[in-house]
Amino acid sequence: MINNLIKQNYFELLGVCPAENDYFKSFIINVEKSNKNNFRNITTVVYRLDTFEVYSYLHIYDIDHENKEESFIKIRQYLMQLEKPIDWKKPHRYCIAQHVFRILRNEKFRMFLEKKQTK
Repeated sequence: MINNLIKQNYFELLGVCPAENDYFKSFIINVEKSNKNNFRNITTVVYRLDTFEVYSYLHIYDIDHENKEESFIKIRQYLMQLEKPIDWKKPHRYCIAQHVFRILRNEKFRMFLEKKQTK
């Protein structure tokens, strides 16, 4: 798979999954020119596979245009360091977090909290 990806132009790599393990999957979300000539910066997002929420971002700077394999090796090494999340396969945690986020964005709830704090 890596050989096919290495032959592609960098900008064709957007949305490509360079690495995954049993718990996480990564996607390239941004490729931009570096300050150095003929180099690129790559941003990768890592998703959890049980809830498909964003787990982390990985920024790789100054990758040589001719040596793309280096970036895929770095992404793979990063994913191998990640272990099974403590709350794996517990989607209720994710649902609760989403619900709390919606409540906190609610303007009426925020005004109610501000009134309580001023008393």
